[in-house]
Amino acid sequence: MQQGNPMQQQQAYPPSQQQQGWGQQPTGWQQNPPNYSYNQGGYGGYQPQVIQAPYNGASGGYPPPAGQYPPAFPPPGGLTTAGYFPTSSIPSIPPTVGYYPPGFEEASPQVYPPLTCSGDVELIVKAFSSKFNTDEGALIQVLSKRSHPLEIASRKKAYAGNSKYFGKSSPKDLLDIINNRTFNFSGGFKSTTHALVAGPLELDVFLLRKALKRAGTTEQYLDMVLLCRSNEDIKAISDRYREVSSSSKTLLQALEGDLSGDILDLYKAVLLAERYWDDPTIPLPREELERNIRSLFAALTGRVDINTVITFFVHGSFHRLASISREWKSVTNQKPLESYIEEKFYGHMKDALSYIMLSAKDRTLAQVAMLDKSLRASSGPLGHKEEEIAVQVVKLVWEDQLRVGSPQASGGSYTRGDFLKEVDLKYQIRQAMKDSNSQVKERALLRKIKSETSGDFQRFLVSLWENQKA
Repeated sequence: MQQGNPMQQQQAYPPSQQQQGWGQQPTGWQQNPPNYSYNQGGYGGYQPQVIQAPYNGASGGYPPPAGQYPPAFPPPGGLTTAGYFPTSSIPSIPPTVGYYPPGFEEASPQVYPPLTCSGDVELIVKAFSSKFNTDEGALIQVLSKRSHPLEIASRKKAYAGNSKYFGKSSPKDLLDIINNRTFNFSGGFKSTTHALVAGPLELDVFLLRKALKRAGTTEQYLDMVLLCRSNEDIKAISDRYREVSSSSKTLLQALEGDLSGDILDLYKAVLLAERYWDDPTIPLPREELERNIRSLFAALTGRVDINTVITFFVHGSFHRLASISREWKSVTNQKPLESYIEEKFYGHMKDALSYIMLSAKDRTLAQVAMLDKSLRASSGPLGHKEEEIAVQVVKLVWEDQLRVGSPQASGGSYTRGDFLKEVDLKYQIRQAMKDSNSQVKERALLRKIKSETSGDFQRFLVSLWENQKA
């Protein structure tokens, strides 16, 4: 468990002085979301969807009153973020597809097109018909071709709604079947199957619970799930975490039990879900940008002002962070901003800030770097490396599908886009920078995935990656 550097500890975040700007929530979904640029960091990596509907999660309606989200963490004060971001705004957009409250997607035809599910459900049920001889090939065939979150959700609904698929003693949820009947699978195959059937929101909550309950926090899961996400996705994740928590703990309370120091303060700020937005197609006012750079430079020289650092990295827009990084040397005449992060922080805090900065400049490259780290890692705890690889491949496949957005006209099937090609290209560039003598074919991401996996797990990931249409 990483803790902040005692020499860098400041007062708790946010500071206690009274101010304005904290606790303000988006005012509804009446306006269209901004057109996020993925090369500028995107917004949680997914294209925002325009859905005219309320969020009716565990908080009892959305949005909650100002200052009351997340539960048990009304910010007592803090830095005046408006002073740093006068031309910014907190966007008002719905959650990503897959992060709506349970039941919302099924009832919304505009985002939940009718799909033919019975044949696929029967194949899945048949694959699990023998408790000790599961048909992995059938599962790969169905789940790799029907991997879009809404396609999987429709099949889960079809299973639960037809008693012919289960007996009196059988689970009525398809995910329970997966969890109960996959004990003879390899760790990687089970992780891939579970991730796909769980869907984006349930998977993120599962990863958080797993990260926070084992001895030593699994830092990469925390970063993957909570950093650089849209405000609405963070709220949905926090709500769902509380709903499924066996101890009725909020996500904040769980984090407080595992983290401390600066990194806890950073995640407290993340749970406020108040990242501002700036139009990435419009340059920030020069004077405003220079003031930001000088403020952050002052916070990173001498004794670290962690409150200011957290304000910029957690609440500043991705466009602003990328602009600050790009113009840093021209304003300060000093080494790059990233060098200060490397020197002033260590452990999880350094990794988190570095991930946020890289995401702001290039969201796809940040995802590639995280997957590359997992692929290069030693095996570690039983099955953990395989789980990390499986989860990240599934998330990349989902993003490829969600960027396309709409189903095909024939049968409502979802197609793939070009995002995985972009991922592979950036992986190859990253490898070439590390080893210029390597052959092009040796730099391909899928080749690396194959080299680190085997058996049915390898076949599953390859089928997911290469499948171009349902």
